[in-house]
Amino acid sequence: MFFFKPKGGMYREFQGIKMIAEPKDISLYRSLLPEQFSMPKHPSVFFFIADYLKVATWPFKILPWRMTRYQEGAVFLRSLFKQEEGWFCLTMPISSWPSMAPGRYFLGFPKYVVNKITLEKKDDNWHGIINYKNKQILGLKFEPGIKRNLNPWEKQILDKEAFFEDFAYLLYPAEKGPTINKVCLKEVIPSQWSPELGMVEVNISPDTFWADLIATDTPYPGMYNYFIGSNNLISERLN
Repeated sequence: MFFFKPKGGMYREFQGIKMIAEPKDISLYRSLLPEQFSMPKHPSVFFFIADYLKVATWPFKILPWRMTRYQEGAVFLRSLFKQEEGWFCLTMPISSWPSMAPGRYFLGFPKYVVNKITLEKKDDNWHGIINYKNKQILGLKFEPGIKRNLNPWEKQILDKEAFFEDFAYLLYPAEKGPTINKVCLKEVIPSQWSPELGMVEVNISPDTFWADLIATDTPYPGMYNYFIGSNNLISERLN
């Protein structure tokens, strides 16, 4: 499948906060996974809010717009396809149309444009907020320092240096299928990740279709991470 893979890499500089949680409603979790996917060994939900500080632009001969700095968020569900575990991308709000269209229409990311996404540091904490239709749909607040013992499955995820530690499963066309794409990042030059572990408070608007996936009355383990390097997205069709 065609996708822009510049020699110097598409993603050059990045920062973001993420968190992982167990679902509180397994039946809802199962209903949000497409029927082609099976339940994983340990169902888990992965949220992030990110700021792509430096990206390569699309060549004008291919597309008539330019890629610039943008922000996005996402919700992923751990899933199983043909006995291989990965993260199914459930939803992906994004800050601009030029950054939405390529990922949605070429790869299948369920991206949609929202009013505003911010990621800011206040004192020692990082705050990520996504606003859609003039109200907040997701907020993540990262505070440095793990405040409890990690479960083995949490430790397995957070011990990895990279922010995106695995691949994504996508329906193509986005949100419909029937094609399933497997998408991951491939290094062009060695990456420099700077992870900091901590706890993340989450606030979810009850209007979102995934609002009841997790409880929001307690913080979850997560990380802030800063990246500099060079990565491209690689896509593989699985069916």
